[in-house]
Amino acid sequence: ARACVDSGIRAYLSRCIVDVDGPDGYLRRAKENENMRLKYDGADGRIKVINSAHAEYTCSPEALKKVYDNAREIGVPVHIHISETISEVNGCKSRHNGRTPLQLLNDLGALEQSVTYAAHCVVLDSEDIDIIKKYNIFLTLKNNFSSQKDLVYSQ
Repeated sequence: ARACVDSGIRAYLSRCIVDVDGPDGYLRRAKENENMRLKYDGADGRIKVINSAHAEYTCSPEALKKVYDNAREIGVPVHIHISETISEVNGCKSRHNGRTPLQLLNDLGALEQSVTYAAHCVVLDSEDIDIIKKYNIFLTLKNNFSSQKDLVYSQ
């Protein structure tokens, strides 16, 4: 955050939340993000501190819900990595009764009244695309084609 302020760039920043190390890890990272927000949000009118959950596979459903609930409470968007690889989507489906990462977020109610910036989104089905449209999710695409070989869409 300090480097962004010093360099003069405009940025949305966040301490990425994961809870693979348990509830204490989630609380520590959430506190770090809040401290960054208190110190840097609005700095020179160029810095916005937002919320971020890394991905479905590094956050429990409870952590995902908390990140989104907090974002709604304080009025900031959420950045999250979604459906980056086939193995990520298949893993999510096996952990969550056949649901993709976007479908899980939808089932949790996380996307209601939220602004989401979703990175990647290269492995989608028609229900995922409907969710993206319904909630006007912003796609922050990154080219993963070197590992994916092509964009994957399944009906």
